Amino acid sequence: LEETKEVLNLQLEETKEVLNLQLEETKEVLNLQLEETKEVLNLQLEETKEVLNLQLEETKEV
Repeated sequence: LEETKEVLNLQLEETKEVLNLQLEETKEVLNLQLEETKEVLNLQLEETKEVLNLQLEETKEV
């Protein structure tokens, strides 16, 4: 029984290590995706502002 407990504890530790590594990798990937998404959204925001400013200028001219 003691041996079984030891083996199970070792397996548990290994499993925890693997899961922690996977968690870290997942966090890294998600952070990268978040950064990319923010960049894209900022670009879209800039484009939208430009278009709206142009429309505003045209409206003023009329």
